[in-house]
Amino acid sequence: MTDLSFAEIFPANARGERYMGWSNLRGWYQTRPTLRAIAAPFLALAVIGRWLAVLITVLTTIFALAGCGYQHETFRYRLTIEVDTPQGLRRGSSVIEVSMSQTGDGALTLPEASGVRLKMRGEAVTVEMPDGQLLFALLRSKDDIDAAKLWPFQIEANPGFKGEYAGIRNARHMEEQRARGELPRHVGSGHYRRSIWPMLVTFGDLSDPTSVEEVDPDNLAETFGEGITLRRITVEMTDDPVTTGIEQRLRWLSDPSVMENPGWGQIPIEARRKIIGLHSGQTGTIE
Repeated sequence: MTDLSFAEIFPANARGERYMGWSNLRGWYQTRPTLRAIAAPFLALAVIGRWLAVLITVLTTIFALAGCGYQHETFRYRLTIEVDTPQGLRRGSSVIEVSMSQTGDGALTLPEASGVRLKMRGEAVTVEMPDGQLLFALLRSKDDIDAAKLWPFQIEANPGFKGEYAGIRNARHMEEQRARGELPRHVGSGHYRRSIWPMLVTFGDLSDPTSVEEVDPDNLAETFGEGITLRRITVEMTDDPVTTGIEQRLRWLSDPSVMENPGWGQIPIEARRKIIGLHSGQTGTIE
């Protein structure tokens, strides 16, 4: 096809006027191979852009609908340890924050995306004993490194809602009621019975993480002396600020040469198991 002249595509009328209508413009464009070659990429981009806009609209709608199946709640609770001593009651507490995200089982929710996700912020409870020794209640139980995320849900004040978003609903109800109660020693029964109490530890030398010793909750006297017993452990919902400052007593907790490799790997594994849970910001792993 050869390029036609402007006059041939837009012929003049009786008065010598040339009308550039859409049909004439299209005809002129179709007779210009060079122009078509230059314009082709831009026309392709225009088509792609139009379909991309449609795709974005569809995806936005899908994610908006899927978002209806997502709920989030952040709450705080105070964990308190009470110890009877010959010199009277000793008490220590720590405010812990838990963030809970829960996805429902809607039609737009992938199976691997459903369920509950928990994050925690806080530090261990510190109780000062009569002789100056310190008892630490870790943010973990002996068998569960994440136990502190669930302690509020294991007291009797938990309403025990079931079904979709049960965790979120339970947390909100307990916040509204300022729920408080004793943390039970065990959960489950039979073969599945296990202790959920915080792991208790102390240090022979506060400056030495390898001097950590586990404390038997049923026999505090063995570690701290005659007449010292654990009275109870309580959980109470609160708005108080998250507790901080444990690094002032255990300065090595904020020392990367101790808490990160290669220093962390040089601490005996049994000691590592007993100090994981002193605070939520620890970077070391047990193994």
